[in-house]
This record gives sequence, structure tokens and C-alpha cells, in this order.
Amino acid sequence: MRRLALTTLVVLSMLTAAFAIWELRSAVVLFLISLGIAAATLPFIESLVARRVPPSIAILLAYSGVVLVLGLLLFFAAGSLLVELKEATDELLLACSRLGTLWAEGNIFQRTIAERLPTAEPGADASRLGSLTVEVLGFSLDVARLVGQVVVVLVLSIFWTANRQSFERLWLSLVPAHARPAATRIWTDVRTGVGAKVGQELVQSLLAIVVLDLGFHAMGLSYATLPAFASGLLRLVPLVGQCLAVLAALLAGLSLRPMLALLAATYALAVLFLLDAVVSPRVFGTRRYSPLVVTLTAFALADTYGLGGLLVAPAVAAAIQIVAQGLFSEREVATSPHKADLDERMEALERLLAKVGETRPPELESVVRRLTDLVREAEEAATSS
Repeated sequence: MRRLALTTLVVLSMLTAAFAIWELRSAVVLFLISLGIAAATLPFIESLVARRVPPSIAILLAYSGVVLVLGLLLFFAAGSLLVELKEATDELLLACSRLGTLWAEGNIFQRTIAERLPTAEPGADASRLGSLTVEVLGFSLDVARLVGQVVVVLVLSIFWTANRQSFERLWLSLVPAHARPAATRIWTDVRTGVGAKVGQELVQSLLAIVVLDLGFHAMGLSYATLPAFASGLLRLVPLVGQCLAVLAALLAGLSLRPMLALLAATYALAVLFLLDAVVSPRVFGTRRYSPLVVTLTAFALADTYGLGGLLVAPAVAAAIQIVAQGLFSEREVATSPHKADLDERMEALERLLAKVGETRPPELESVVRRLTDLVREAEEAATSS
């Protein structure tokens, strides 16, 4: 009866935790993003501490740099981005209005689409003023909520970074004493790998936005900043991010002429390829993760958390693979026989064969000889390595 009550309590606790995670899924995404940013800034902070900079000053410098980079990027691009967004919206409304007029007398399929297309007629402005006000208010609230989430993520990241050692000691105290060295190694690998992955993706996106913006302006695109930002953000989407980024550049070029669209798409593809194949390996290393694990993680998180879950999927997939590899390697180390154990077993085998005497078959002699050679080769390989 006591065992049944304990099992019921465990099951109910797991269900309660799952329900709480589901209800607080937005907070969970922000929590994961804050941990990723904290892990990404940790190498820079540790390098400053190694140069005898006080930890608090190092944390302040690291996060001030992050805020400064984001602030400069938004300061120089926000004006152009808003103007281009308004102009693109106006052109899209005009194009939809022309298409609706053209298809109004077409077949049933064209008429159905024309009835659902937005219009840009002057007479419709007054009737749509109320809905437009609601849309502007909703957009403003979305922007305010996004800014608030960014602030929360930065504050949480600073909190995790400043209290990292305390939290590590706390959760390691819950692990059995004999497993703490392995848990420490795995946690260090996860923190390093996830930090490198998050830093790699963020730096590549920022560089992509800047380089694409400069290139699109040089090409004379009507909208240069908008597709540059779209490409830099879309490349964060797992699996299809590169294709979506190139498609955004292609659509921006199509607003002028097809050849310019082809040039813009080729330029975007070249920039993204160079960042992924040249810049990233030189700065962050060449560690790759299984596409299958990334795909499954992306599907699971996107279904649960939407776009936020999709964006954090690569980092979560990296953590899962690092933990799995660490557990597998620790298991191999625990189950692999050591040299002393092998020598002891070989001595026991020789004593057993000595008891058998001359009656042992020649096949057994061949097997024992081969086993001895294998043990010797393994010892020589271990010594040479």
C-alpha cells in the first residue's frame, strides 16, 4: 500500500510539472533563451577574469557590449526599416487592389480570391479608420511586449551568470557523490557547447544583417534594410532557414526587375555560405550536430511553443546530443576493463590452462595465443597514445 501511494505521488507530481510547463510555456522559452545567452557570454567573461578583471566588472562589460551592439543596430536601421515596411505595405495594398479589380470579372476561383483581397480605395479609408487604429494599438502593444521580454531575458542572463557557481553547487549536491565528477564534466560540456552554438548563431545573424544591408543598398534595391533584417532572422529557423533567407532577398529584387532579384538572391546565398563555412569554423570551431535530432527537437518545440520554440530548438538539440554523448562515454569508461584487470584475467587463464596440462586441444592454444597478442597490441596502442 505504501509503495502504491508513493508511485501515485510520483505520477501526480510529474503530471503537475508537465501541466505547469505547458501553462508557463512562454516563460519556459524565455528561461531557455536566458540560459543560452548566459552560456554564450561566459567565455568572454572568463577571459576578462583571467586578465584580473573583477567578476562584477567583467559581467557588466560583457552585457553592456551586448546591449550596445543591439542598440547601435536598431539605431541605424530602425528608421529605414519602418519607412520600408510602410512603403512595402502600401505597395502590397495597391497590388492587391489592382489584382482584385482585374480578377473581379474572372472565373469563380479568381472572383473568390478577389473578394478576400484587401483594397486601397480612398473611400475605404474612412470606414477602416477604426480597425486601423485597433491594428496600430495592437502593434504597439506587441512591440512593448517584445521589448519587455528582451529586458527580462537580459536580466535573467545576468542573474544566472552572476550566481552560476552557487546554482552549480546546488544542483550537483542533488547528485550522488560517486556520480558528481561525471555530472560536472557533462555539465561543463553542455554549457560550453550550447554557449558556442548560441553565440555562433547570433553573431552570424548580426553579420548577415549588416553585410546584406550594405550589399542591397549598393545594388540599388528599393527595399534594402527590410530584406536584410528578414534574411538575418530567417536564417535562425532550423532546416529551412537558409532557403527562407534567400527567398526574402529574391522577393526584394523582384520589386524592380528579375535580373536584380537573381543577383540579390545569389549575393544572399554567397554571404550566408561564407558565414557558415568560413567565419563560423574559424571563430567557433567545426562541431556539428545531428540533423535528425535537430529536426525532431524543432518539430516538438514548434508544436508546443510556436516560433519561440522553433528558434531555441538548435540550442536544445545541441544540449541533448552533448548529454547523450557524455553519458555514453562515461558508460564506456565505466564498463571498459583496465590494464590491471586484463593482466589479472590473463594470469587466471594461464593458471587454468596449466591445470589442464597436455590434454588441451590445439584450437584452444591458438585462441589463447591470439588473445595474448591482442592484449599486447592494445597495451602498446594505449602507451603510444
